[in-house]
Order: sequence, then C-alpha cells, then structure tokens
Amino acid sequence: MRIAYSGMFLGEGLRGLGHEVVPLPLRQDSAFDELVAATCPAPDLVLLELWGKAALPPRMHESRCRIAAYCIDTPLNEFWMRHLLALCDDVFVDQRASVASLAPYGIAASWLPLCALEDDFVPQRPKEHFLTFVGRTTVHRGKRQNLLRLLQKHFPLVVKERVTRREMQELFARSQVVLNENLFSGLTLRVFQALASGSVLLTEAGGDGVDAHFTNGEHLVTFDAENVLDILADMQRDRDHYEAIARRGRERCREVHTSRARAGEFLARIAKGPGNPRRSDARRRIAAANAGYFHALRHGGLYNDAVRTLAEAVEAGDAGAPEAAHTLGSIRARRGDADAARPLLALAAGLPGTEGFVAAAKLALTFLYAGDAAEAARIVRAALPLLPEAACAGAVPDPARETRPGQALFLFLAGALLGAGRVFDLGFLKPGLERYPDGAFEYARLAWEEARTDRALDMVIACAVASGTEAEIMDTLKAAIAAGIATDRQILYAAELARRLYDVDTARAITVAFRRSMALRARR
Repeated sequence: MRIAYSGMFLGEGLRGLGHEVVPLPLRQDSAFDELVAATCPAPDLVLLELWGKAALPPRMHESRCRIAAYCIDTPLNEFWMRHLLALCDDVFVDQRASVASLAPYGIAASWLPLCALEDDFVPQRPKEHFLTFVGRTTVHRGKRQNLLRLLQKHFPLVVKERVTRREMQELFARSQVVLNENLFSGLTLRVFQALASGSVLLTEAGGDGVDAHFTNGEHLVTFDAENVLDILADMQRDRDHYEAIARRGRERCREVHTSRARAGEFLARIAKGPGNPRRSDARRRIAAANAGYFHALRHGGLYNDAVRTLAEAVEAGDAGAPEAAHTLGSIRARRGDADAARPLLALAAGLPGTEGFVAAAKLALTFLYAGDAAEAARIVRAALPLLPEAACAGAVPDPARETRPGQALFLFLAGALLGAGRVFDLGFLKPGLERYPDGAFEYARLAWEEARTDRALDMVIACAVASGTEAEIMDTLKAAIAAGIATDRQILYAAELARRLYDVDTARAITVAFRRSMALRARR
C-alpha cells in the first residue's frame, strides 16, 4: 500500500510491514490535495496523526483521497477534532472514552491505543535514581503538583520538564521507578514509554483502558492517594520483586505494543472499508471551516477565512446553514452584538437534538442579559423537546416567581445539559467566564457567579464529577467553606476531594475545622 503519512507513531510499523510510507508535510500555504500530489501522487491512503497545534491545510474538504485520522490526546482535542473528523473516512482515537463521546456528533471511531517506538526500548542501565517523573507542572495541573510535593517529602524524586524523547528514555532506564500521573483518565503514551524503558511503572489507578492491556502487579503497579506512600516504601525494601514486574512489563510492551503491532491492527480495520460515510460537499465545507475556527481559537492563528465560509453558507441557505449559523451566532453573541446573534441562533435552534437546544439556550441568554427573563424562559421551554426525555426533569423556572431569575435559568440549563451528557469540552480552556456556554459545567459556573449558594455549588460539583474536572473546583470549594456557604455534605466532599488530589494539608485543615464546628454545635 502507498500511504501519504503525517505523524510519528504508526509510520515505523507500516514501513516494517512492507508498505510504502511517504512523509506528508502539512502546511497552511497550500491546498490539501496539492500537498498530497506534490509528495505522494495517487496514494492508496492518506494517514494523519492529529494532536495539539497541528497545521490544517486549506481546502481539505475538497479532497477525494481516502483519509484516515489517528487522534492523539483525543479528550483534550475533541472540541476541534470532531469537526475535522467529519472530513475523514476512517477515524481512530488513542483513548477508549473518546469512541463514545464522538458518536453523538456522527463520528464512528475505533480505539487504537498508542505504542512504543523501537528507540524507546533503550538498553538496560545501572539504576542511579529511585523515582523519576517527566512532564509539565503548569498551573492547570494542580493534582500533579500536589502529588509531586507529597512524594518529595518522603522519597528522593527527580522531576524533569522539556527533555527530548531520547533523554527521557535514558532517564527512565536509569531509574528504579517511573511515575505516571493521569491528567485525564486514559491509557496514555507515558505508560508505553515507561514500560519500554525496562523500569517499573508506577501509574495512577483508574486509567481508562489500562486494565484492558496490563495487569496491576504483573506488568505495572497502580496507586492512589491511600496507598502511594506505602507502595513506594515497599519498592525501596523489595527491589527484586519490582524488578521482576518491570521485566514482565517490558516484555508485554515488546510483544504487543510496538508501532509494528499497532500498525497491523490499523491495517486490519482499514481493510474492512471506510468507517464513516462521505458527507455532502456543503457539510464538508462547513466542517472544515468550523475545525479551522475552533483550532485557531484554542491554539492561535487567523480564522477570517473560516468565518467568511460560514457566513457564505448561511447566506446560501444550504443544508448546513443551521450548523454554520450556530458558530457565527456564538461569535456575535460573545462579541456583545446580540442583535446580529439572534437571527443566527434562531436558525441554529432548528438543529436536531442537543445541538439545537444549546443554540436555543444561547438565544435565550441574549434576552436574559437584555432584561427580558420571560422571553428567555419561553425560548428554553419551546426548545425542551429537542432534549432526550431523561434530560427534561422539571419545568423551566418562571421568572415572575424567582428571586434570582438569572440564576434559576442557569441552574435549569446546567441540569438539562448535564442530563443530556453535554457537560464540558475538556481541552477548551477559556481566559474568563463563558457567558454563552456550550455545556453544563459553564452554566453551573454562571449560576455560582450570579449568587454563591449551596444549590449552585451542588451543580458545580455534579458537573465537575461528570466531566472529570474535580481538580478545577478546589478553589471554589475553599471559598464556599470560608464564606460559610458550604453545607456539611459539601465540606466533607471537599475534604475527601483534597485527599484524592494528594493535598494532605488542605484535607486535614478542612477535617479539623469541621470537627471543631461540630463540637461547638453540640455544646449549644
């Protein structure tokens, strides 16, 4: 097979299996098919490995090539990838959970975990370090920072950032234990790299998909807040036992988790034919524009052409006009132009299912912010049939009967979208409070900012749990406790969460303060 390829994981294995793999440089100054034709004329397949700040060539929607996409760190990139994937015939995701989360958007994806490359299997080295961690420790990784601080109090720990892949593997090989903390719950690249190094992998428990390929105590060791210190102490005492686990882990990785093995799985699925039907030219054009806009919004770059394409689609009134109108209407609303946003969002409210409800909710907010809470409630009420029946618990609050009509509507919308499974785009970090949300979590945030009440806090907690972002709400919980807003149940939850986030001092402080408060109440 002749494959035009952009990536770093499957290429090695595809070549090893005898296929012609031609590097495809992606640039934004040439149309997609022109890049393909210039490097690999008439390919049997174009394979794109996508993650982070990828270069998205223009006019990809016009391509007649069979395109396969392999998505890396998918949970962090779904918000823009799901648009681009509408242009792909075959879709593979590195994380199991992403198969289900992409399905509501019409994307049929296959789970294909990442793998180790041949260079990752470095020769065994003398052990110079006991415990090593390699990874970023930015402000958005609070749990990770807590864990590293905790371990540094008890064990010699090497922490490194910004090292090359080769330097990292050498460092791992010279360490008795390699530490992996889950930024999100999944089977991440670091698992394979650590196993390939031949050192024992100590990885955080609960990684979605890990147990499908590896066994705790056989190939690796898992930990949580309850046992991490005890496990590490045991690792210091019984090196032989854990070195045997490291050997079995490396052997398992060598047997079934190489690029060659993964390429074989990829080809077997490709041979069954395209997994996603080709969409109409109009829908593909809108999908490409949306992908360009959301990618630029998150990672930087210009999106004037994308916005122009969306505007043309609305003007033409074609089948994809409501989808284009949703993006355009959201842009106008977020820029403060409610008059321009309303007809666009009204058109987008005609989209089927949850997407139409989300657009209708934004339309309602343009009236709520203008002081017309009654019209906002009417719009939301009319849009309720778009939601799954299970998400429509209770009636839309009547503004005339609410002390805080804005907060009441925010809480209702948060609950409805939580029930519909539209909670939060994990990687779509925004600089401030989102006034026109796409998911339940941001509506819960609006409710909390409108009035800091225990009811609003309950919704914030529920959304954080559902989206796997509990680490992001610790400061909110601390503020609620300090202000006397949090209920006993919420205080106990905060203490338990702090413990699970490896913040031992905060967990202890909250627990001590709670016990003191309970004792004072008992004396009254």
